[in-house]
Amino acid sequence: MSTIQITDLVGAVVEVQVRDNSPLAKAKLTQLLTTARSFIDSFAAPVDHFDLKTVSLGAQLSTPSSLIDGVPDLTVSGGINCDFIVMTATDKLLFPNDGFAPTIPIAANQCWVGFEVDAALGTKLSATADGFGVAVQGGAKLALSTYTLLEAAHPPLPLLKDAFVSALEHFSVAVNAQSVRQQALGTVNVCDLSGAVSITGSYEIPISLSAFASANLPFNFKLSVAPTATVKIAGGLAVSGDFLVRSHKLPDNVLQIGVYKKKGSTLCASLTASTGIEVAGGGTDLLGAVLNAALPGVDVTKCGISADTAKDLNKVIKDSLDHSISIGLNAMCSAADTHEAAVLYEIRLDQGDAAETDQALQSALKGDWTPLESLTNARRLRNIIVETRERKHTLSLNLLGFYNATSATDYISKCTILRDDTGQLTIVDSEKAGRIAATSTPYSANSDKLRTALAQDFITTASYAPVGSKFNANFTIVQDYLDYSNKMRPQQLKENVLLGNALGLIPSGAFDTVLAKNATFSHARVSLSLHYDSAAVMSIFFSNPANRVPRTREGLEREGRKVMIALLDPSEDGNAARIRILNNDAAWSAMDDDGNTSSFAAIPELGSLSPTELGAVSTDWVGIRWWADAISKVAPELAITLSALDRASAKDPTTDPGFMRQHKILAAILGAVARETKAAFVNTWGPAVISALSGQRGTAQMDVAWDSKIQHFER
Repeated sequence: MSTIQITDLVGAVVEVQVRDNSPLAKAKLTQLLTTARSFIDSFAAPVDHFDLKTVSLGAQLSTPSSLIDGVPDLTVSGGINCDFIVMTATDKLLFPNDGFAPTIPIAANQCWVGFEVDAALGTKLSATADGFGVAVQGGAKLALSTYTLLEAAHPPLPLLKDAFVSALEHFSVAVNAQSVRQQALGTVNVCDLSGAVSITGSYEIPISLSAFASANLPFNFKLSVAPTATVKIAGGLAVSGDFLVRSHKLPDNVLQIGVYKKKGSTLCASLTASTGIEVAGGGTDLLGAVLNAALPGVDVTKCGISADTAKDLNKVIKDSLDHSISIGLNAMCSAADTHEAAVLYEIRLDQGDAAETDQALQSALKGDWTPLESLTNARRLRNIIVETRERKHTLSLNLLGFYNATSATDYISKCTILRDDTGQLTIVDSEKAGRIAATSTPYSANSDKLRTALAQDFITTASYAPVGSKFNANFTIVQDYLDYSNKMRPQQLKENVLLGNALGLIPSGAFDTVLAKNATFSHARVSLSLHYDSAAVMSIFFSNPANRVPRTREGLEREGRKVMIALLDPSEDGNAARIRILNNDAAWSAMDDDGNTSSFAAIPELGSLSPTELGAVSTDWVGIRWWADAISKVAPELAITLSALDRASAKDPTTDPGFMRQHKILAAILGAVARETKAAFVNTWGPAVISALSGQRGTAQMDVAWDSKIQHFER
């Protein structure tokens, strides 16, 4: 037996003995110093009578490298470097419930004691150690702990001194399959560290494609894009972050082993493999894979893209995929108040092929959890990496100015690819990339500029769609909305929920409880996609689409006001005044007649508003009035253009002078409208007002994700 001396700051001394073959004895733990005087004083009392949950200790280990077999250069710092933990029935659970992992309840006759050592890994593991459950770098900081279950058929529970000895003797670290099998029943090993977890395999990534036209001519009615597209790649998905690895040994040789994301931390995904990402058919050309999937028939090799540029664009696409998947993973695994299982399996160690099981465990300890998926004696409890692959995470791809190109090949040859902070990819004319580009980073789009550009080009493309339908071109007009924040305020999420309410996607009151009980929402992500065909678009511009009767400005304003009211939370400061004015026909008519926001304070109905309220009301008027003016200007010219197209006698109407003359007038109107796009249309009001004008004829899908929960809505 090995003797360990424990002292406190006032000189009290007690000795305990542990087995010679225990890891702490092998590391020659000879002395422990505690600053908690009551610790030694309480040694003769039952462990559950001890009034401290954690006791910090300073351990002297002569050979810390012997603490873990196969880790020859493990170091333990001086000073306070250990903790003794006591968990009793008053704690109810050993670890907080994350909603995914099986809980470990603590009964009245039970107690868990833990011993933790803070250590650091040297440059590498030796051949006899596989790892800690995640791939780690040399010099990584580790917090290694073992929790041991103590129970008694009848009270009292063991004395604190005996419980402490039990914690010391059962301390172990799982670094290979053998140590996992030798882990004592009724213990939980925990390793707190930073690193990466990976899963390898094949992925099918759907592309959410949105093609747009600018107001410029020509407009190529013969161009088309694939309505659905998928990029197939093979490789690994590595997820880096701050983790806890838990190994729980239960009776009947059942092992629950998993990686938990530490609360408050953020995950970072990377598509990679030792041989690189491979796309379907071989090779590593993500650029070609994406473009050929989105634009069938395009030969990227004939687009004049240099090898260096292709290399840069491949990296842009990979970075976009990485970032987009990271957002999805964080939305799936984002519990704010507890560590959360990211990868968790239950394994029957006495079943299946022992050698195959050990190989899978060794792979998992190195950070690659792929082989556990195929074990017949393993059951997946959760794996956010596999679930992300199975959900076929969507890549958003915007094609700005696509319908203005002479051909798809010509379009690609003149364009570049930018990605934004939400993971979207945008293909845009290289000379016009400044319209959306971020100034700080190459190949990056400014998210605010991109949202504005998409809003502007949506109006243009929607206007051209009815014309295109006359050419037998079936345009699908897409309007997307995305809002993501790693810490979203309840009011921000409520604004998104109100959008879902207005679209008829989210039932009223569905999120009231959720919004009421959360101060913030971790990694909240709201995505919306609306798709309209040419017939639905006609309803946006015309009150009577069959006879092409344009909507009036007054009617458009009434619809815009009604939609704006639906998106305002009456309980938010200032919104009551906004709603009152939006409902006031006389006040609105007076603002229309005046037309100058600087003199709105003189309008009687607005005279009682505070400066802040008046500013908000003025902003509402500017957005709605701009929208009503825009549609009321475009609709008559669109009707005339369609009539000119009806009269065109040429087989190819683009050769008819009358149609092309009117088409040019329509393009000029669209250009003026797009340049003046207001902020209201870029945000939630834009999708809501378009849907209302269309009579909610478009298809819609909306996902709301927060704190590891996700709800899907569709129409």
